[in-house]
Amino acid sequence: MASLYRVYNHYLMNTLSRLLSYGKKYWLLFSVAFFSMILGGFISLLPSWLVKISVDGLNMPNQQGRIFLLPKQLKTLVGSPSMSIHTTELLGLIPILIVTAYFIDGILRFLYQFCVRYVGIATVRDIRNKLHEHLQKLSLSQVTKEMSGTYVSRATNDLVAVQSWVAETITTIFNDSSKAIFLFAWLLSVNWYLTLIAAVVIPLFVIPVANLAKRLRKLSRKGQENIGDISAYVQESLQNLKLSQAYNLESVRDKQFQQINSRLFSTLRKTVTIEAMISPITALVGACGVAFVFWCGMKSVILHQITLGDFSSYFLTTVLLYEPIKRISRVWSTLQQALGASERVFEVLDQEPSLQSSVESLHARTLRGQIVFKNINFKYSDGQEVLKNIDLEINPGEKVALIGPSGVGKTTLVSLIPRFYDPQAGSIEIDGFDIKTIDLHSLRSQIALVTQEQVLFNCSVKENIVFGKPTATEQEILEAARKAHVMEFVEKFYEGFETIVGENGTKLSGGQRQRIALARAFLKDAPILILDEPTSHLDHESEGYIQEAINELVKNRTVIIIAHKQSTINNSDKVIALENGEISCSGRSRPPTTV
Repeated sequence: MASLYRVYNHYLMNTLSRLLSYGKKYWLLFSVAFFSMILGGFISLLPSWLVKISVDGLNMPNQQGRIFLLPKQLKTLVGSPSMSIHTTELLGLIPILIVTAYFIDGILRFLYQFCVRYVGIATVRDIRNKLHEHLQKLSLSQVTKEMSGTYVSRATNDLVAVQSWVAETITTIFNDSSKAIFLFAWLLSVNWYLTLIAAVVIPLFVIPVANLAKRLRKLSRKGQENIGDISAYVQESLQNLKLSQAYNLESVRDKQFQQINSRLFSTLRKTVTIEAMISPITALVGACGVAFVFWCGMKSVILHQITLGDFSSYFLTTVLLYEPIKRISRVWSTLQQALGASERVFEVLDQEPSLQSSVESLHARTLRGQIVFKNINFKYSDGQEVLKNIDLEINPGEKVALIGPSGVGKTTLVSLIPRFYDPQAGSIEIDGFDIKTIDLHSLRSQIALVTQEQVLFNCSVKENIVFGKPTATEQEILEAARKAHVMEFVEKFYEGFETIVGENGTKLSGGQRQRIALARAFLKDAPILILDEPTSHLDHESEGYIQEAINELVKNRTVIIIAHKQSTINNSDKVIALENGEISCSGRSRPPTTV
């Protein structure tokens, strides 16, 4: 049990230190915040000190009408007349001290709150940037293991919890710790013996809170997972809203959502219960400590061990001290939630991309486009074998049509060329080089891809085309748009090329989206072109435009077309038929297989 506890604490501290490491670059702002909190902690002594001199001044003036500014316990150590003040001077001194101290305190509060919150949002920004950058490097097989909404939740909800912790918890820990240290030092100066006895109460705050914090961390992680499930489900519902309405699935989807939402509610209910328990527990322990201090303090006044001003100051300081201690103890709940959220983010960051380029990778400038598949075998993570013993050679400039029933592995086969996946056995060579020895970015720069999904980003028509070649000139963009017959419809838009296409291009028709995708391929001008059923699900007019654009696009390139239509097959140099994950036949004319 003890070893498990040590492992748990070691893992907790590793997560915490890793989280804090992202804020190292902001050490200057954090230093300003830290010193502001230290000075603020010193100023927190002002109420205790004012109570001491006010009560002593009104009730116990000495024979010269002067009172000692420090606690009686320190009088033997610091007996200088300069450390005393005449009672008549108190009236003018106290208001000036109050206004000055709280003016300075206000500036210090602004400094540390601004600096810490800035560090918080900047740190979360950096982690979110790192997370998105890392997600872009993961292979499709890694990303598709979870629903996309869970990744969205980690980049949003989980990091919001981290931001809350950085902004609030760090402020509480350092600000309240500095106050607690100064207040505790004041208590020692008033009555060290009584203070040491009272200090025994402080650890009692930690014991119940630490036990509850373990449970809270597990619940926090589970809650973040539930939120990820909800995000994924809502995203799926919006993407398939037409289908749900067409098949009257609203009530079915609602019930499924309610079940997922109920799981989140159950987790949050347990979390709220634990958080609610922390406050009364710490309050009860604190009340016991204050009551004990009050009894001992009054006894010391009766025995003339301390002055009434010392006791009043001591009692007030005790009350003031337990407040920051209670806040520090409660901060554990926020810390556990942040650590639970951080773990989920770091789980993604710790995933090594399964597809990486080695240091010795080749940087291909211009490939001729000869592609050779050597005994390729591939299966997805579920274990189902999709491709078996694929041997295929495609010559430079050759147009190859892949045909076969749905689900036989046509799309999977072409996805191996840009290394969206790697085969479990066999190799793929381009121009005599194993593609695993070619730099991944360099390899993909030589390949243009047009799919039947017509993938567009939620930005302008022009930006979607420019993704093919970010350094393209205006003339190159217009030429690519002309060749893909984009000009025919984009000129009718009020904002022309600056028209926003909507999420997944929902503001455009299927034919318009496909033409933009073809324009992107024209602009990239890659020696290898992959067309995945580019004319499927299109009306006759759009298909005509797109077929004309494809006829222009395939010139002088190595082309692999996943085809269902006879016209596409007839225009190919070679036809490859796949069946049950294997090449059933190939030839220069259409093979006898079902298309």
